[in-house]
Amino acid sequence: MRAGEVAGGWARRDVSAETSAAWSRGAARTGSASQDVSAEMSPRGRRDRPPRSRRDLLSALAAVALLPLQVPAAAQSFPSRPMRMIIPFPPSGSTDIIGRTVAERLAAILGQPMVAENRAGATGAIGLEALARSAPDGHTIGLGTIGSVAIHPVVVAKLPWDPQRDLAPIGIVGATPCAMLVNNEVPAKELAGLIALALTGAKRSPAFPGVPTVAETVPGYEAAAWFAIFAPAGVPPEVVARLSAALNEALRGPETVERFAQAGVEVNASTPDQLRDTLRAELDRWGRLVKKPNIEPQ
Repeated sequence: MRAGEVAGGWARRDVSAETSAAWSRGAARTGSASQDVSAEMSPRGRRDRPPRSRRDLLSALAAVALLPLQVPAAAQSFPSRPMRMIIPFPPSGSTDIIGRTVAERLAAILGQPMVAENRAGATGAIGLEALARSAPDGHTIGLGTIGSVAIHPVVVAKLPWDPQRDLAPIGIVGATPCAMLVNNEVPAKELAGLIALALTGAKRSPAFPGVPTVAETVPGYEAAAWFAIFAPAGVPPEVVARLSAALNEALRGPETVERFAQAGVEVNASTPDQLRDTLRAELDRWGRLVKKPNIEPQ
């Protein structure tokens, strides 16, 4: 017991000694901290270095200044895996030719394979719904047409996706005029006699240079069928910019122009904002045309 008491006494003495030392160290640190605060608050301290609030502000500004340098890194790492192009129509048609041509050229420019996937049905609605539900990372894009993203949504009630809400515009790729035709038995031989013998684009088509446009008789008239590339909504802006730049590069290629011409389509590139404005205007125009005769969306 005596040995135990001695051991306990040593333990108590050790703890007491450590406690005293800790208090001494704490006092020393407190005194040093007080001196630092006093120096910062003194006129001499303020001259030696800026106040803490100013230092914090400068540090924050320096951090913000570095952000723009970090943003392009995300775009530079894109794409990081094979990509997919959803074509919402059957194979072999003009839309399929346009979609596959763009996919092939983008794959070469972006350095990643791109699979062209036909998801046909419901005037393109099935494929575009699949696009809208894809991960918003830019690795899945899709082809939309004026009919599938601007006309179909205003004549069909309760689509499970909305072109403005669920799709991110990348750019227009091309357009083709429609034709107004009549039976050979109709005596009219020119548009002035009957507005039924002309193309509906804003200018004459290179594929049919001898056929006039409706706009030549009715100024301002235009009803062209356009094709455009979209991504799912929520794709980072820097990835949208990367896709847009690659798309415009692809459309400048002579092979692209030639393949489009074979499908009766003229290359017509745009920015994402221009496509967004075009889509908004087309939805408004076709929406008014549907409402005017009291056509109920089905």
